[in-house]
Amino acid sequence: SVVALAGPLRDARVLYNPIDAQAIREKSAEFVPQRPEGKMLFCASGRLVRQKGFDRLAEACRHLVQAGFSFHLWILGEGPEGRKLKALTGEWGLQDRITFLGHRENPYPYMRAADWMVCSSRSEGHSTVISESLVLGIPVVSTLCSGVREQLGDGEFGLVAGNNTQDLLRALEDILTGRADRRDYGERALRGGSRFDLDGRMSALEGLFETTH
Repeated sequence: SVVALAGPLRDARVLYNPIDAQAIREKSAEFVPQRPEGKMLFCASGRLVRQKGFDRLAEACRHLVQAGFSFHLWILGEGPEGRKLKALTGEWGLQDRITFLGHRENPYPYMRAADWMVCSSRSEGHSTVISESLVLGIPVVSTLCSGVREQLGDGEFGLVAGNNTQDLLRALEDILTGRADRRDYGERALRGGSRFDLDGRMSALEGLFETTH
């Protein structure tokens, strides 16, 4: 039999899907990808579908370029919206600002190399990418979705923007102007990521109870 978890421990398992935090950290150190020199590097990861909002992230990037900001964006993932997104990137002259990396068996070194992870989703349950970013101590900026609110602790563990293109743009501007401090949000991410180490210990504890009862 399994001993029921109570109080904060039980609630943690409800809010945070278990992930192997240590394995993620180890995989992130397998190699160091070359990143654009002298530029703020954003990274976004997920299936290229409308729900994930990569189209509005590209639109926000277009406005940032027009405003004269220097940055680069990596997009990890594949999906049915890929061709459309690449066409928009070309139409808006963003080929030297946005790089589509496609599917990577090990995405963690790319995430770790980034200055910020960006989640631009229109809707999200539990974002695995956000959890993985927190584990790696990478600052996260995300649009406000129901699951994201819980994962980022209402802004305690990451920068939260309104669920629209304009608010996402403002949040990216805050990052690029330094109003949202990378070091501060990196520390927040580490605090948020520490919850998954607890999660792993609880999983091991449950396994022990299962084998001994």
